This record gives sequence, structure tokens and C-alpha cells, in this order.
Amino acid sequence: MKKGITIIFIGLLSIPVLAKAEPIEVGKGTLKLGGIFQTTLSYTEATSIHTSFGMKRARFLLSGSIIPDKVKYFVQTEVVGAPSLLDTKLQFFYLPKTEIAVGRFLPNFTYYMPMSTAKLDLVNYPLITTQYAVWRQVGIQTTTTLDRFDLNVGVFNGYPANNMNDTNNAKDLFGRVTAKPIDGLQVFGYAWMGNAFATRTGILAQNRVGGGASFEKKLSQESKVLTLRGEYLKASNENAADSMGYYAQAGLKVTPKIEILSRYDGYDPNVDAKDDGLTWITGGLNYYLDGTNVMFYLNYIKKINEVPSGSSDPKDDEVVLQAQVAF
Repeated sequence: MKKGITIIFIGLLSIPVLAKAEPIEVGKGTLKLGGIFQTTLSYTEATSIHTSFGMKRARFLLSGSIIPDKVKYFVQTEVVGAPSLLDTKLQFFYLPKTEIAVGRFLPNFTYYMPMSTAKLDLVNYPLITTQYAVWRQVGIQTTTTLDRFDLNVGVFNGYPANNMNDTNNAKDLFGRVTAKPIDGLQVFGYAWMGNAFATRTGILAQNRVGGGASFEKKLSQESKVLTLRGEYLKASNENAADSMGYYAQAGLKVTPKIEILSRYDGYDPNVDAKDDGLTWITGGLNYYLDGTNVMFYLNYIKKINEVPSGSSDPKDDEVVLQAQVAF
């Protein structure tokens, strides 16, 4: 299976070369090939090996349409480590202003989780995404897009994340509303009901409720762009402690090629306990050689761990330089 995926994508990449840049022919509809490649040089205080080169992502994407404006598809694979299939999403556009997506894909949960990894503002996801994301799910999701509102409703297999098949009879329900009152501003709220309506003992509810806002504003004719984002999420797991997380982020693109960013992340795994929280303070500098298609990230991540009285905060700050090519 893994070997087969690798062979298929090597073959796809060789088609344009063998055909002297002729368009890729498909049996029906259209086909577009894309890729995301990210490699890092990092320094950390947390391990004995402080400096390391790393291959973060090497992904190939296939997308296209079968029936123009009515039926589309999206497939994504990862070849770092063991080759794996990430997404297989079928998209149907037969209802007014509404997409119906079925298959395995990232639900529109939190701000950053469904976003392409080539368009992340900083090297890492916010802490609430890494701690609470449901990641790839098999199921169905509707997306209705209006002038001032977007609406998502979904039903998925649910936990564990990144599954191919369900492990129980309970399903996860998802809903999200996004308001767009003015250009550049989004205000959103969402709820994820994990293992909703479970009927068998041992299947525990895992609920997530949150929301946030994103604002982007062009400040001058010289392409200075201000971005402000923030999000809050609270989690409630049956027979377990409630937890919460949040972040506040600001960015300023001072030129078309240079952007300065900062983010403050907070995560509390048990809202009823003390000395167990985690704070990340990230400073970032992005250089866009050709937009997000060719760019470099430089991030410093200050990690503050709450510890009991008498204990010391472990030193685990990081500096990460990341190069990215996407097409």
C-alpha cells in the first residue's frame, strides 16, 4: 500500500517531463497537481542534541472537477516518514450557495485546523489547535456561504482522530457560524459534540466549545497589512477535568516581502488545579520570496511551564528557521 502510493506519485510527477510540459490528461474532468515542502533548522534547550535539521512536510495534492461547478475532489498525501493518505474529499455543489463534502478531511473546526499548512502564519499551530484538534475525520460536512454569514454542519466518526473507520456506534456532531460584518473581519463560534448520544457504557462524551475573531486591514498603498487574531476554547470530557486554551496574535506586513508577528498562547489542562498551565510566547519574522509559494519563517518560542512550588521551570525554548516551497 505505502509502496504503491509512492510509485503513483513518482509517476504523476514524471508525466509533465515526459510529455514536454503538455497538460496532464485524465479520463474525465480536470486534474491539478500541487505540493507543499517544508524543511527546518531548529535549536532547542530541551534535548542534549540542541541543533537539528529536519524534514517537516513533503505533501502532494491532487484536485480537480468531474462535473464543472458541480462535482469536485481533493486528495492529499504525506511522504515524510511512512507514505500515507491524508485527505480524500468529494465535493458536491447542487444546493444554492452550499457545498456538501464527504470522505476523509479536516472539518472546519477552529481557525487554523482546516487551513493549508502552506498558509500558516507561524511555524507551529496555536496550542489550542495542537491540544484540541480533531484532525482528519471521516464523515459529511455542509458549508453554506452567504454575503455576511457562513454556516457549517457536520457528522463524523469522531475519536480517535485521524481514523479511517469508526470504533463505536456513537457519532460526533459539529456546528460553526461565521459572521462577516465588514470586509476583513470574521467573528466565529463553534461546537464539537464528541461521542454524541452514546448508548453504550464506556463511550464518553468529549465536547469542545469555542470561538474567536480574525481581522485583516491594509494600512497604506505600500501594502502594509495589519492582522489580528484571537481564539478561546473550552473542553469538557466526561469523567475527566475540564480544560481550556486561548491565543492572541498580531502581525504587520511592513513590506510585500517582510512580515513581523507575535503570538501569546495559553493552555490549562485542568481548570480546577494550580501549577499545571503552559504558556508559549512566539516572535516571528516571515520573508516572502514569492508569496507563500517560496518563503522563510524565523520563530523564537519562549515556553513557560507552571510548576509546583519548589520546582524549577524546565528550559525548553526553541528557535526555528523554516524554508517552504508550495505550488
